[in-house]
Amino acid sequence: MKLLRSIAFMGAAIIMFGLTSCSDDDPVETDKTQVIEITGITFDTDDIWEGWNQAGNLSLGEFSFSHQWTEWSTSQGFVAAKIIDTDYYEPMYDHQFEVITAGGMAGKGTPYMVANWNSSESEDLAFADRSCSIAKIDGTEFTPECIYITNAAYAYYSMTRGDAYAKKFAKGDRFTLIAHGVTATGETTARFNLADCTTDNAEEGIVKTWEKFDLTPLGTVSGIYFTMESTDVGQWGMNTPAYFAADNFTVKK
Repeated sequence: MKLLRSIAFMGAAIIMFGLTSCSDDDPVETDKTQVIEITGITFDTDDIWEGWNQAGNLSLGEFSFSHQWTEWSTSQGFVAAKIIDTDYYEPMYDHQFEVITAGGMAGKGTPYMVANWNSSESEDLAFADRSCSIAKIDGTEFTPECIYITNAAYAYYSMTRGDAYAKKFAKGDRFTLIAHGVTATGETTARFNLADCTTDNAEEGIVKTWEKFDLTPLGTVSGIYFTMESTDVGQWGMNTPAYFAADNFTVKK
């Protein structure tokens, strides 16, 4: 089950850098920040990046986004897609590229990225071996501003309905994405709740729109890697599918 949860996808995209700010819910152009827009991608007939099953990190402008094709013929990291379908299926694992919003920040059917964290990672794993990471290709430091986040459809339906491996969320349950900044003096962190169920209607607390994840607490970093936590854990660790969707990663110029 652990291996099943670790399958991930990363889109190889040619990006166009624009200027934006993360001070508001909607990006606002400035001359101080830089956003990565996912453009120029070749998709297969399922509206998934056609290179998802190949090895090697993805280079997007100045940045490298982690992507691995493993010895078990599975993908870990990020993948780009533009799938409109948000219906529930059994099993949802067969629809793990989908996002609950039916598209990226630009609207329905526009590109986004789905990431899957390898929940088997040890806490002391080297940055280069992290399944979900971002770094500059030349190895220099950068200062992240934000990234927009929502739930992948697979994780969303697991939390709202339950599945063969994970329970339906109830009051008190939480699903959290953690960004770790690698700095010269150690690590910094920022947290974003993809689910925070504080009422009897737990579904109200599960994210289903694009939301800003403020990364300024990380400061200036040499890299960022992501991990996840859930209140639904078992003998082998986290039961909730370790998936999240991302768009509009933004850094200071």
